[in-house]
Amino acid sequence: MADELEPIELTVLGDPALSDRVSLWAFAAVIGDWVAALKSETESLSARKPAVEWVLGDLRKGSAWALCEPVPQSPEGALVAKEVQRRIIVATNHAMRGGDPGQVVHERTIAPILRLVRRVEDGAVPGFSLKSGDLTAEVRPATIDHDYPKAIARHAIGSVEGQLVAVSFAGKNSMFTVRDRITDNLVRCYFDSKQFAERVISGLLHRVAVSGTLTEQANGEVQTIGDVDAIYVFPQQADLPQPGDIM
Repeated sequence: MADELEPIELTVLGDPALSDRVSLWAFAAVIGDWVAALKSETESLSARKPAVEWVLGDLRKGSAWALCEPVPQSPEGALVAKEVQRRIIVATNHAMRGGDPGQVVHERTIAPILRLVRRVEDGAVPGFSLKSGDLTAEVRPATIDHDYPKAIARHAIGSVEGQLVAVSFAGKNSMFTVRDRITDNLVRCYFDSKQFAERVISGLLHRVAVSGTLTEQANGEVQTIGDVDAIYVFPQQADLPQPGDIM
């Protein structure tokens, strides 16, 4: 018998100015960000169609509380559901403490998580919490590190050079990781496996140059490369012409 899956709960704190109730517009905005994060992360971990359908399990009358239950749609659906819940809660904690949520979730999930935290800092809602099993994220003004990344800095067309250190074909979005030779940071690169699979595999543990759409932090460091359009694998030293070959 399969393990029973935990639901994920969202609670929005009431506003004292509204007698501890929650503005409908604020609640709708928070729900929208939460749903966007669930949808994006589920799609990023699913092979083709979403492996999990999220259904509204309960909505408590008189409080801004919603419970969402995962319904697996494929053999791997239960594992995907647990991983989505874990990633979103961990990334939310990471973001409010000044960390980079992109280290935990897919690049498309970063924006809704940052919006959730920003709604608390901007005073749209007094706070909110996410809970699934033993995992909890409680976001209030006092818990937010004010140096948290308030937005993805910018997108630009460019390239990164470094060593290709890992590759994954899991899920819908194939990805490889390059260690940037300038910053020594790990840069996640998302690519079309039909077009670049052989090139990526042949470049594993080699020096490469990768171009595409860069996501850069405010300090100029590259976080990810989306829509990779070219990969150049540098020849190893042994493959280059030696002085004896030229003489």
